[in-house]
Amino acid sequence: KELICGECLSSPPPFKTCVAPFNYSFPINSIIYRVKSSGEQYWLKSLGLEFCRYLELYHKDLPQPDFIVPIPLHRDKLKERGFNQAESLAVLLGKHQKLAVNTKLIVKSKMSADQKSLNKVQRLINLKGCFTIDNPQVVKDKHIVLVDDVVTTKATSEICSQLLLDKGASRVDIWSLARTPKAS
Repeated sequence: KELICGECLSSPPPFKTCVAPFNYSFPINSIIYRVKSSGEQYWLKSLGLEFCRYLELYHKDLPQPDFIVPIPLHRDKLKERGFNQAESLAVLLGKHQKLAVNTKLIVKSKMSADQKSLNKVQRLINLKGCFTIDNPQVVKDKHIVLVDDVVTTKATSEICSQLLLDKGASRVDIWSLARTPKAS
């Protein structure tokens, strides 16, 4: 059964579904931090395999997307980190789910400030104009899955989803390793 949070009920996002097998809390938050800060990419393989099991167990009835697109990093951030964790995860998910992966479709053409301490409104402002689509005709009438490591406020997911829909995508879903739990 599909669960919809109160925020999404009152203000529906542009994407259709958000699939995340883990809450962004201990130990997952620590593992994702280690992946990003210490380059411990080996964690992505085991987490990605768990993600695939989660999809097969709980989301096998979701419509099959045409392809997967990772949330991109700005080229300077990519050079600093040496890899894009969302891209690594997208490639693994694509391989196991037998889906094409387009790693070049969305480009983060403008560097944004670090978002850790920003609320949703600040994040939306921070990300305005940061993303572009390299080849818009590729998205026309396509069902696309955006892949990211963490969904917190949904700002990045919403901006990238709306960009794809504005270019003609028929549907956008979000697949993320973890989702920040809502405060109760």
